[in-house]
Amino acid sequence: MQLSIQQGEGLIRYITAELSSEDIEPEVEKRLKNLTRTAHLKGFRPGKVPYKIIHERYATQVHNEIFNEQIENIVNNVIEEQKWRLVATPVVNKETKQNDGKTIYSFVAVCEIFPNITLNSLDSYTVTRYTAQITDADVEEMIENFRYQRRTWTVVDRPAQLGDKVLISMHIGEGADKLLKQIEKVPIILGNGTVLKELEIALIGTTIGETKTAQLPLTDKENANQTMTVCNMTIHEIAEPVLPEYNANFIKSFDIPSGDINDLRRDVRKNMEASLIGYIRNNIKWQLMNVLLKAHQITLPNILIEFEKESLKADVNKDKQRNNIPDTWIEQQAKRKVALRLIIGEIMRQHSITLDAGRVQTTIQTIASGYEDPETIFKYYRDPENLKAIQNLVLEDQTMDWILTQVQVKEELSTFQKITQLSMDNIESSGILLSAYPHD
Repeated sequence: MQLSIQQGEGLIRYITAELSSEDIEPEVEKRLKNLTRTAHLKGFRPGKVPYKIIHERYATQVHNEIFNEQIENIVNNVIEEQKWRLVATPVVNKETKQNDGKTIYSFVAVCEIFPNITLNSLDSYTVTRYTAQITDADVEEMIENFRYQRRTWTVVDRPAQLGDKVLISMHIGEGADKLLKQIEKVPIILGNGTVLKELEIALIGTTIGETKTAQLPLTDKENANQTMTVCNMTIHEIAEPVLPEYNANFIKSFDIPSGDINDLRRDVRKNMEASLIGYIRNNIKWQLMNVLLKAHQITLPNILIEFEKESLKADVNKDKQRNNIPDTWIEQQAKRKVALRLIIGEIMRQHSITLDAGRVQTTIQTIASGYEDPETIFKYYRDPENLKAIQNLVLEDQTMDWILTQVQVKEELSTFQKITQLSMDNIESSGILLSAYPHD
């Protein structure tokens, strides 16, 4: 047998082997002879089937079986000797050919392996732990936000301004002639950031029945440097927000039976304090992830990148407001996610970080405490798949706690609003929530 191992691009490895008839035929003959004693063929008594008939009927099948067994043994031996950790099952291309009257069996097994990760020191990196106190003004602002969230709309006969909801139809074209998209009667709230800034600016000051043309950046990923013209942008309706009255009925709608404003304030403050703890932790986690990526430059398995890209594309396709996200962004986030999972998984392995079952139960109890019927949450997490998600999250948090001990931590006083916005910005910039675990 001739055997060679070659390194391909990145983490690809090739196992190439060539076997002669001498490596295959003896075992073929042995198995065919055994079949003469065990085969059941119509017209013959057991053990009395002539070898010639057995050979004609089963030789090809037995050759294939033995060749496949040889491939499996050779590939497994190489993987064990090289101490490879495979990302996926090897792809095998095999060939059988004749040479000087002899049969030559050859194959190439294509393997992609996990990278060998060297964990670097993190003690030169600094992360900032932002802290804040919930003030009375923060609580009042949150209550005003609740009023805004429960707003109703009243149609007005005046020019559109920030905060209004405008009902428009758009004929979107590239240049003056090429129609790209036609959208009929879509509502847009001016100033909430859900549409392009240029579109909001164009709509401010328009009136009902007006038709306006505006130049907007083309968000199509293949034409990122061009512009498109929004033709016949027709305004059908303008409505202004009407906030609910700040009275006992409004307060009772938040499950405050007393209708007392002080009870609502206490409830809001309690929820804000719980949220703040989560935001502070998420901000720390985000910084630690960035530290890990800066400290470790690793080659990534293409198979995992492609898997994550497909997963992200599926998520994006579910969100109609994000259907123009470029492939470059999706690939960037897929690589980030794969890299973090590999690095964090290696930290777990090398430092023997295992799941804390008690912490899992505490996490579930904390989640359940925020619901009127906690038993519903407990029942939900009795499902193994749902429980696995919490277990992964807790294991990730345990690992982040360990990483936090390896870096410098700077304390900085901030505000609830700034910490909240920072947490939202981090999620928006990445588009992903990581749940890391070993990939062995």
